[in-house]
Amino acid sequence: MNYLGIDPGPKSGGLVIVTNRKEVYAITAMPATEHDLCDFLKEHANTISMAWIEKVHAFPKQGVVSAFNFGDNYGMLRGVLSAFDISFEVVQPLFWQRRLEVPKKGKEETKTVFKNRLKGIAQRMYPGVPLIKATADALLIAEACRREHGLRIVGERK
Repeated sequence: MNYLGIDPGPKSGGLVIVTNRKEVYAITAMPATEHDLCDFLKEHANTISMAWIEKVHAFPKQGVVSAFNFGDNYGMLRGVLSAFDISFEVVQPLFWQRRLEVPKKGKEETKTVFKNRLKGIAQRMYPGVPLIKATADALLIAEACRREHGLRIVGERK
């Protein structure tokens, strides 16, 4: 049983598959093209029990073009998951962060500092896994999905 976490950002997102035994099965920054995305998911579709894709929305002061590209990528991901018959749920960032007991972003904390904090949490959960910011959130989303849908590992908190 494997669990796919997706951070849908077209430039800063990623996909990570973790096993029920808490091992990274596959990891990639967001593929550059639709064909690359399809190749990645086609290769792994039969191994994925559940996918979580982070819910996205437009942010204030975000340019129209970047917001459109973000939404376009999000829709494409949902369509490709459906095409490969991969069960998925759309989750809010706070939902998966609560599952992992990640403290909320502080009022004085910049986005960069918060993202670095998330990367540090991912590195502690999966030591030795080569992570970049683009894959750190996806790994955490996959881990939260594994904890929610996977078989419990002896001694693990849910």
